[in-house]
Amino acid sequence: TFNTINYKMKKIYFSLITIGVLLFSACSNDEPGNGNEEKETGTLTATISFGNKDTKSAQATTRASGSTAIPVVSWGNVKQVQLFLYGDDGIIAFSHILTPGEATNPEATDGRIFNIPNVPLGNYKMALLANTKSSTDNVRTSLDKGQTWDVEFTNANVRGKKIEDILVDVKTKDLPTIPDKVPAEVWKTRKGYDKPSEIFTAFYENVNITEGETKVVIPELKREISLMRTRFDITNVPADEVANRAKVKFDTENSFIVVQRLPQHFSLESGIVSALDSKKVFVGATGANTYRKGEDRPTGYKTPSGGDDYTFVDTKYSRWNEFHIFPNVEGRDGTNIIDKQYFIIIAAWVDLKEGEIYTYADGKIATKSQPVYWWALVKDEFTRNVIREVNLTLETAGYLEFPDEPTAQGSLQIEIGAPEEWNSTIVSTDMNI
Repeated sequence: TFNTINYKMKKIYFSLITIGVLLFSACSNDEPGNGNEEKETGTLTATISFGNKDTKSAQATTRASGSTAIPVVSWGNVKQVQLFLYGDDGIIAFSHILTPGEATNPEATDGRIFNIPNVPLGNYKMALLANTKSSTDNVRTSLDKGQTWDVEFTNANVRGKKIEDILVDVKTKDLPTIPDKVPAEVWKTRKGYDKPSEIFTAFYENVNITEGETKVVIPELKREISLMRTRFDITNVPADEVANRAKVKFDTENSFIVVQRLPQHFSLESGIVSALDSKKVFVGATGANTYRKGEDRPTGYKTPSGGDDYTFVDTKYSRWNEFHIFPNVEGRDGTNIIDKQYFIIIAAWVDLKEGEIYTYADGKIATKSQPVYWWALVKDEFTRNVIREVNLTLETAGYLEFPDEPTAQGSLQIEIGAPEEWNSTIVSTDMNI
């Protein structure tokens, strides 16, 4: 019928229009300067390497250290690196997560090369952030300056966010339990946190992505955490007929090392910027292996000169342990301790036989097996990439009561260099507690 013919002609007519529009669009997109620049991309090549190990030295008193062990640094330290490109307004326009095995030279021990295609054209600043995948690394993350936590960073969800809003914090961890004590009575309002992963960053200015060209950048990963190496002289606990050193056991499940007053978070843009929170307790070690013996000499270390005869202890300090910890100084390379110092608390166990007693430093007397505590303020700073050796001499009989508060006492090719070497100068803090 006439209506059927008319309907079929309309379908043919509209189909021809559609084909014409598609052909015109295809031709237009091949022409330069069509005003559709948001779809144009370039290539970035990044050669990522490790930073200079001595870019930052601790400013506190640097006495000769008693230990010589420096952790060996390799690409095995890096699980993934997230790249951020952002403008002068701080808004992230592009992000890409890189894994070391994806490099074009995956066996390289130093600079590894990464090619990143489909980068929107523009002039950017670049930031790299390594080992902050919250589902697998020892961190929790926020995209909104800490209003919401436990949001894992992806290539997509960081776009449109501000670089200043990217925060990283440590994950929660159960506080040590104490026999015959209600945890709420011991810890009160305090909350336990785990050690951070080995976080690295790098920054680069003027990353100009243009059509048809490959921008090459060579950023260096720099470590954002400190290493607290605790060493213990346990031979000076008073030995008399009342409080005998032999009654104190350091190798039981009731031993622990914790540090009170942690930074509230780490900022990708600025480093450590927040005051220390006295309610946050870093759980460094718990259990029978808390105070490691001198013969406990793990692999993966070297001396400052590269040898393998490294040491953790000496004739005085015979026990040790060490932990990654956030710096407690302002900014990325600051030297001013934020608000207050770190407060270290250690626990051992008084093991009494029937009829024995143990007298604490404040005169309290134990007639049964129970905990003993020592604590001290660490007055020196912990700076990024620095190993601070904290040498603790137990010269009192310790205390029965746990302390309430600290007290004195285009396309993109990116070659990422190997992670930053630890600063070869181990700084030292000696304290009698």
